[in-house]
Amino acid sequence: MLDKAPRTVRPLQTEYQMVGFILNQYGNYVYEMDEEEFVGKCMTVSHGSMNPNRVREIYKQLMEEAGI
Repeated sequence: MLDKAPRTVRPLQTEYQMVGFILNQYGNYVYEMDEEEFVGKCMTVSHGSMNPNRVREIYKQLMEEAGI
């Protein structure tokens, strides 16, 4: 029987799921979004459960990785 994930893991798991959904849904358009649009989409998809400051960090990491 699988144990439930500890509470401390849930926010990280949610981050991966929501950002993965955004990347899958919008494809390369993600790299044309500005930071506020990306944050808005993540907050909408997660129903406000993500930390907006953390989403901004993820956005910056994605752009840096893409060389933008």
